[in-house]
Amino acid sequence: MAADWHYAKGGQRHGPVTMEQLRQLAATGQLQPSDLVWQKGMPEWQKAESTDGLFPSQTSESDMLPPLAAAEWHYSKGGQQHGPITEEQLRGLAVSGQLQPADLVWRKGLADWQKATLVEGLFPKKPAIADGPPSLPQTASFVSTMEGFTSSLRTFAQSNQVREATSHPVFKPVLIVVSYLTICLSPIGLYLVWTTSQWTTQRKWLWTAPLLVYGFLVLGNMGGESGRSGDTPISSSVASTSGLSNTTDGYGIGDEFQLGDYKYRITDANRRSNVGNQFINEQASAGATFLIVSYTIENCTNKTQTVLSEDFTLVDGKGREFRPSSDVNTALLAGEDKDFLLSELQPGIPRRMSVGFEVPESIPLSEFTLIIPEKGFFASGKMRVRLAD
Repeated sequence: MAADWHYAKGGQRHGPVTMEQLRQLAATGQLQPSDLVWQKGMPEWQKAESTDGLFPSQTSESDMLPPLAAAEWHYSKGGQQHGPITEEQLRGLAVSGQLQPADLVWRKGLADWQKATLVEGLFPKKPAIADGPPSLPQTASFVSTMEGFTSSLRTFAQSNQVREATSHPVFKPVLIVVSYLTICLSPIGLYLVWTTSQWTTQRKWLWTAPLLVYGFLVLGNMGGESGRSGDTPISSSVASTSGLSNTTDGYGIGDEFQLGDYKYRITDANRRSNVGNQFINEQASAGATFLIVSYTIENCTNKTQTVLSEDFTLVDGKGREFRPSSDVNTALLAGEDKDFLLSELQPGIPRRMSVGFEVPESIPLSEFTLIIPEKGFFASGKMRVRLAD
């Protein structure tokens, strides 16, 4: 017999072997039905199970043993033979789980030991699986997955270390150079990361996530620097555009003012015990309440700007500072005028926004002052807005 067969296991080629050797490999389990085989004359490799005579055909229903009868039965478990027992005793062992479908059974009239699953009526047949209901909506699982990601991202972006680094006058020129280099080189780096076949997807994301976070910070801080035009009169200091009172405490709810390249109006400030919807719902901590500040912002430059949407600070009468709550703002995404971390502002179009804080319930609203920083790398101005009941 010609040795003209080849087989492949785990990406390794073996052979040539004869058909008889191939059958022995199949009989001993060294060759599996899903392994590939090839013989001269075949156009391509094929699964071993498709080769006639290589593997025994699967047992059909007609090959099943006849129903249980009143006879003495023997069974084997773990190499130990047991019996004889009656039909009812055998059935009881199957029901109690002491006899498994893969265990062997024998009775008079059988040529050899057979698997217990072949005995008709000994084990219930698995019912055919009908078409089930459609897949569950992905909204809830997607939102819950994104909740943790957005909370972590906001916490990092709003940390004191990040804020101090982006506002320190010594580091800003260096930060600009590094930022533009990052913008230019990041696509190349991401391409190299995601085309490296040896890396797992988890490892690729460990490199990608920091670049995305840094990109958010860069875009947010560039909002006040890149859209100016000599034909557009923009004040770099705080200026009132509506003639309203301009005391040392700044403005109040309903007042319109301009800070750098943007016009603001705080439209509302209200307390809530919970925010969100059926998928994301945040409850205020004991002794605390959520303070939701609604406002409009208008881009006064000639170009579309992308800015941070949660760079406000809340200060109470004791001088304590409160940053926007990442959990509250994640819940606000579900149904409020809220963007995820960054907002895209078109020129001359007021945009409704909201930002949420978690504050002590005992502090009156009138004791809070909202601090709005001027946007941009070199910006240093701030506006104070009084919140009142």
